[in-house]
Amino acid sequence: LGIAAVTSLFMLLLQGMGDETPAVSSLDTFLFVMPFYLIVIGAFCALILGASTFQTMFGVLVSMNVTRKAVTAGIILTQAAFIGCILAVSAGMWGAGQMISGESDTMLSLLPLFAAVCFGLAAIGTVIGIIFLRWGKAGVIALVIICGIFGGIVGAGYAASDGELFAGMQKIMFEDLGGNNFWPLTAASAAVFAAVAVFALIAARKVE
Repeated sequence: LGIAAVTSLFMLLLQGMGDETPAVSSLDTFLFVMPFYLIVIGAFCALILGASTFQTMFGVLVSMNVTRKAVTAGIILTQAAFIGCILAVSAGMWGAGQMISGESDTMLSLLPLFAAVCFGLAAIGTVIGIIFLRWGKAGVIALVIICGIFGGIVGAGYAASDGELFAGMQKIMFEDLGGNNFWPLTAASAAVFAAVAVFALIAARKVE
């Protein structure tokens, strides 16, 4: 929450520079923008959570006589609960912003899309964690590559857009995607996450 809040204020200040009325001048603007960054950061954290927890905590908990099935199920449920909390907080902030501004909130209609992205990244993180657990350093190498690619794309895009990358993303969210039905995509992403969870439960049983 803290990182998302600071990022939102920073981006709003950047967008407001040179304007007669700063973009950060109203609470409702902040309430519309912050959840977007909260979800972006939260989705990436969901990926890291799945990848790192299997690497760091699985062996420790198993050594404490916790069953492999229980550890794996706990990690999966923690990911799901984390995503649920992120989405709930974001929905609450967008709802509060809508009440303050009196305008319809397009972002609430995009919540299923954000949920699909979060569950998709969580599934990727779980696969990376299981690969490391079963096949060693391949998971770490894959995670480093993914993080490097993600960081490179964001950095290059931000530089190429002269700092307007995130403002452009917000424009697309507000004007181009709002009102579409993303529930089928959410259902498909949740199904993939569930399938990965089953794969993790099966794979973890054979870990020495």
